[in-house]
Amino acid sequence: MSIQPLLTPALVTIAGSTLISLLWPEVLLGLALVTRGLVDTLWPYYFLEVGGEKQNLLRLWGAAAPLAGFMVISVRRIPFMRYSVTSPMMAFFALNLLGPAFLSIPSNRFGAFMDLFRIAGPFVFFILAAHSWGSEKGLGRYFKLALASGLSLIAVLTMAGVFGIGFANPNRYSGGEALRELGVGRMVALYHDAWVVVAHLLVATAVLLFFLGRARTQRQKLLLLGLLALVAFLMYHTFLRAGWVAFVAELLAWCLLKRHRALTIFLLLSMLIFVAVQRDFLVNFYADIVGLFRGGSAYWSDTIFQGRGLIWRAQLSYLRDSPMVNVLLGLGLRTNEDIAEATFFVYGRADAHNDFIRILVDNGVIGLLLYLWLMVALFRPAYQLMRRGSQEVSLAAISLLVMGVGYLIMSLTGRPTLFPPFTWFLWGLAGVLHGIAAKERAPASPMGIKEPAKAGDG
Repeated sequence: MSIQPLLTPALVTIAGSTLISLLWPEVLLGLALVTRGLVDTLWPYYFLEVGGEKQNLLRLWGAAAPLAGFMVISVRRIPFMRYSVTSPMMAFFALNLLGPAFLSIPSNRFGAFMDLFRIAGPFVFFILAAHSWGSEKGLGRYFKLALASGLSLIAVLTMAGVFGIGFANPNRYSGGEALRELGVGRMVALYHDAWVVVAHLLVATAVLLFFLGRARTQRQKLLLLGLLALVAFLMYHTFLRAGWVAFVAELLAWCLLKRHRALTIFLLLSMLIFVAVQRDFLVNFYADIVGLFRGGSAYWSDTIFQGRGLIWRAQLSYLRDSPMVNVLLGLGLRTNEDIAEATFFVYGRADAHNDFIRILVDNGVIGLLLYLWLMVALFRPAYQLMRRGSQEVSLAAISLLVMGVGYLIMSLTGRPTLFPPFTWFLWGLAGVLHGIAAKERAPASPMGIKEPAKAGDG
């Protein structure tokens, strides 16, 4: 497909986004959060004909919004070196830029180019959120917008369930024995993939838990618990078992961080009941792990490792047999897809199905170490603010850590690093908290007014 028909709508989208963000940077942040769900809803649908080809103008928003944000940072000279994530992010981005340019020529060049936007975009929103919303007032704005996005998602999924639409063909997603026996597909509603639905639901879970923590009346608590129960129901019908694990892990992390002993015991008992009911599943799960280390393929398994073992071994074996420069610096963006397609031919398109292995193959050992450094730098202020911040800030910090638990679990079987539903919301909230932490560390002037934090703080 020629990229020429996209130029006019692309320029219009980028110009409009840049103009809005230059005049009102907070409007760009708000639009990015609220419209994220809408963009993902309409992602598979084409409604605009340009140059004889049908295109979805909303597809351009994913690239236009980060680019507009970058221009705002440059024009307004917004400081960003003060934050601890800046150094690992810039090094990680530079390594990604180096990969497709010098180390390999991936078959999906356009996809590799767009991945650069997906990597840089969250950092752009992080800087804008830290600069514009780095206060308790800004924290409130973030959660109101995130709640609006989450409620719109829940409404779309609920209506799809009521009218019986938006279930993927079970032949497209094997989904295990449970899905085949029921004869239904995964809940995708108007979204193009159940994975996108799960990502949004996990973000909504962390947001709802934040509001549950600050709820004052019994009516508010019951309403929020009802919404969480609805999220659990919708999550179940995605039949994405990594999502089930991540959802339960988020609830358990919340209970542990909030020190809710009764709820923690309840969740642990529920997990024991699940173990008792799903004995066969767990036996197969254990067999998959043993087979993975002994060289078995885990090819048609009905557990969480469905088909993954073969892909993971192929990825790691290919990297192991590569020259040392590739082991250290990677094979280039999207190279993992070429390896996966050559190995796991059942899918028309495949990837590493593990963010850590994907980064190791595409960016090498150095890239993986940079990514781990980035994750530590991203979540460390949240852990600190959880212990010493105000009640509102402490709840927000716990919410970010809970969101991070879901993010990291999904990284074991997917690639949330490249999915905007996770990265935009997670990095946006992290930016707000980093902004608050930077202001708290700013030294006081002789007049008693805190000065901006110096470069390197945060």
